[in-house]
Amino acid sequence: MDVSRVSDDQKRTVPVDVFKGLNAYQVSAVLEQLGCEKSINSMMSRVVVNFWDLFISTGMQMAEINPWRVTPEGKVFACDFKGVFDESNYRFKEVVDFLPEHPGEQSEFEEEMAEWSASSHRGQAHVAELSGDKILPILFGGGASTIITETLLEYGGDPILLSDFGGNPPYERMYGTAERCFRHKLSEASLLLILGGKANNTLIDVTFQAIADALKDHVERTGPLSIPVVIGRGGPRLVQGLVAMRRVLDELKMPYVIFGPDTEITRVAEYAARICQASTNLQAQVK
Repeated sequence: MDVSRVSDDQKRTVPVDVFKGLNAYQVSAVLEQLGCEKSINSMMSRVVVNFWDLFISTGMQMAEINPWRVTPEGKVFACDFKGVFDESNYRFKEVVDFLPEHPGEQSEFEEEMAEWSASSHRGQAHVAELSGDKILPILFGGGASTIITETLLEYGGDPILLSDFGGNPPYERMYGTAERCFRHKLSEASLLLILGGKANNTLIDVTFQAIADALKDHVERTGPLSIPVVIGRGGPRLVQGLVAMRRVLDELKMPYVIFGPDTEITRVAEYAARICQASTNLQAQVK
């Protein structure tokens, strides 16, 4: 679920006293306000309390689960988890031995991106290579990125990587991220997808100008590109960002389609996958 697209009346912010903790009665009351079904309220309340206990006892600075799933039998599963640990917190040091080791076989691209991501806290630059060879996704938002990637896979889009570049990156940060993605992966792609939900804080004109400039510089170095570009985004300064992106794409003579925040990200991802499939089939017929 793209949280930024959920209306304010369907959200609740609950301050928690770290000395008293969070109890199931508090959670149950909030879930009831949000219209949670009584049949799963009790189970969800206990799960959320366990999540709080995990957060507070392991030295996390931030944690997010999106989405949750409930089976017909009433079992609750956290389907996608993201957490940031405070490595100076003694609680984190106590659990280090239980954390799985980072996979040893990283590609040159993943290693470079990991170093780039660690070089600054201003904006995320997370990637994981997949086995696809069709769509290069430049995605924004952890939960949105997962949903978009799943949709691409479902409709045959074969994404080259899983990415998350949100967090309101400044121009230099977003340019460096896009430049690395283009340098390593754009030559493999049949379509470039730039997609995210409606942002709350990320300045769209800054991120889009950075991506557009990185794309222009890449083409100037490597030669013309004719692959289609599909764009979907919403948020502050969207119009200015789209103008900057269109100006560069027109200059590069690259075909593109732009969707606004009124179109669901899954619809945009499905469209991109179908465009890519159609292009692949057409090329096969020509050959």
